[in-house]
Amino acid sequence: MQFTNFPEIENLHKLRKRYQCGIESFDFVARENTLTDQENIDKLKKEYESIDSIHGPYKGLDYSSKDPQVIKKTYEDYHRFYAIAKDLGCKKVIVHNMCDPDEDPLGFNRSVDFWKDFLKDHLGVEFCLENIIDRSPDFLVKLHDAIDSDDLGICLDIGHVNVEVGDQVVHWIRSYGSRLAHAHLHNNYGEGDDHNGLGHGTIDILKALMTLKDYLSMKDWNLETSDVEASMIWLEANGLLSE
Repeated sequence: MQFTNFPEIENLHKLRKRYQCGIESFDFVARENTLTDQENIDKLKKEYESIDSIHGPYKGLDYSSKDPQVIKKTYEDYHRFYAIAKDLGCKKVIVHNMCDPDEDPLGFNRSVDFWKDFLKDHLGVEFCLENIIDRSPDFLVKLHDAIDSDDLGICLDIGHVNVEVGDQVVHWIRSYGSRLAHAHLHNNYGEGDDHNGLGHGTIDILKALMTLKDYLSMKDWNLETSDVEASMIWLEANGLLSE
């Protein structure tokens, strides 16, 4: 189990030690961040024994874009985060999928071209594609299988599923199946990406997580909420931390 190190989490270090959780770093994309990459890297190395994953860049980026300048910037920013991950000894970078195949049918081909080009020179760090605007699991399944690389996986964000299509999380888990490399866990009421704790929203969290554990090791589950303590208590009360 991991949790995102949002700065507003109270007693972050105590919670991490109490529950023996890993860390997904949000430091490099946080709005309030004023540190350089190297300053952030040095800070993380001092604060934690290790970083399990880092949330990669997403503002203005799209590997499927029709605009060559956007493609170029996406490549450069992903390269930057690859270097950060290597320095931290971190094996995963989470990036957003911004391709909508309904609006841009040729976006799939550009996505394949981008990832085949990028991954040939960036080995040893797994880039996990996170659903964000997706209204179906099909695009990322098709893209993942077309690339067929150990350095490309899928990150399921269950909160984004609920916002886009309602509580179809179990269907998405089963559709992604063994392609799953990471999961962002939080809840909402289907109207906004609120990043609530697990117990506050319309997702049937227990059903979702009981399904998820059949496909993805709990070491790759990340609580992407500032309500970490209540969420860990919820997991404990429902018997998931003892499994």
